[in-house]
Amino acid sequence: MTREYSTIIFDLGGVIIDLDKSRCIEEFEKLGYGDISDMLGNYKQSGEFLALEEGRITPAQWRDAVREKVGRPLSDREIDDAFNAFLVSIPQAKLQMLSALRAKYRIAMLSNTNAVMFEGRIPEMFIEAGGRPMEEYFDDIYVSYRMKMTKPSPDIFRAVSSALGVPPGETLFVDDSAANIAAASQLGFNTLLVEPYTDFSAKLSVK
Repeated sequence: MTREYSTIIFDLGGVIIDLDKSRCIEEFEKLGYGDISDMLGNYKQSGEFLALEEGRITPAQWRDAVREKVGRPLSDREIDDAFNAFLVSIPQAKLQMLSALRAKYRIAMLSNTNAVMFEGRIPEMFIEAGGRPMEEYFDDIYVSYRMKMTKPSPDIFRAVSSALGVPPGETLFVDDSAANIAAASQLGFNTLLVEPYTDFSAKLSVK
């Protein structure tokens, strides 16, 4: 891919972090959450999970909603561990790619995520995989629960572009969701749709 941009915005889950929704569903079902598969999507959640992702409820309120659904007492740790089962690993090659690209481009993150994962397990995964804090791989970090909106809403892309101070035409957006890619493309972003569990660094001219 020829360089036609100064900034690259990466999605996190499915692009940098490998995910496994089936593991998460299995762990919640063990806790007694019967229709959990209706709440969890690969790219966006629903119900109380979406409310958490959009920052409309706190982690404590979300955990209480899970307890009410299950109908029995559960510890915060039990609930959080079930949710974090969604997260598999961060390949070291992905972190090496980010470091190499950051020498040439401004690197940002735009993720539909939540406070439970993003302020808990996810930072630990960056340390385990690369020995460095997450913040050292990105110049700018934008997450849905802080912004109170989620992809593929055009508003979240406009907000990030404005915050970066970089026009969409000078920005590449990398995501594994076709819907998110379509929304960004309609606003003028350069886009790259990638497959989860794949090495796409060659498409970004990483040497």
